[in-house]
Amino acid sequence: MNNSLNGMNILVTRAEHQAAELNQLIQQFGGCPINLPLQKVVQISVLPKKLCKLVEETDWLLFTSVNAVIYFVQNSTKELIELVNKKKIGAVGEKTKKTLEEHGIQVTFMPSQFTGKTLATELSSIVGDKSKFLFIRGSLASETVPNILGKNGHQVTLLTVYETIPNTNVKDDLITLLLQKKVDVITFLNPFSVKQFCYLIDETIDLKELEHVSIACIGDVTALEASQSGLKHILVPSKFTIDSLIQKIAEDVSR
Repeated sequence: MNNSLNGMNILVTRAEHQAAELNQLIQQFGGCPINLPLQKVVQISVLPKKLCKLVEETDWLLFTSVNAVIYFVQNSTKELIELVNKKKIGAVGEKTKKTLEEHGIQVTFMPSQFTGKTLATELSSIVGDKSKFLFIRGSLASETVPNILGKNGHQVTLLTVYETIPNTNVKDDLITLLLQKKVDVITFLNPFSVKQFCYLIDETIDLKELEHVSIACIGDVTALEASQSGLKHILVPSKFTIDSLIQKIAEDVSR
């Protein structure tokens, strides 16, 4: 086992069904994961007939997260997956690509950087004029992808297949951990988790009391939200993956 995290207590804020991989990596690097999911993910049902029509009418299907793939597939049939494979597929991130392939969907294009902005920008430069895109997403997805594609003359249809909601049940446990100073690093993988964290501790914990805690974020948007919320000592890996996040934390520990 790599011991580069040196027994640090690392708060994992991911939804419960997504935390296993991050927990395992933390343990492999010699850290101690503490699970407090700040959010829950709930499927939004889409009628098969509607879904089939949306896929038939598009040139590209875009996925920017594993959750988007999972809940799209849960709404799909075998026949629909066959139809999907007749279209072009854009995906952000190796995990998203892997999840698509595990469900029999072949990826056509991945951006050079794992962000929705890069996906939309690079696609705009290679696709034909007035291409049609179906953007499969969650309720908290930003408007970056449709805005960039739209400004370049393309048609974008939005399909929301899951909703992210706050998990207020963890408030007491979270505050207790922070007051007892039992957390060395807090991980945030999306801006919503930062907002939820600040909401839960508001009026109970002064952010100055967390200046000894490192804030590890995936993505520039997540890091910006953390910074604007008043959190300090923010760590952001150059590559927006869980593996890179853990490596970034380990590098910070070694300094």
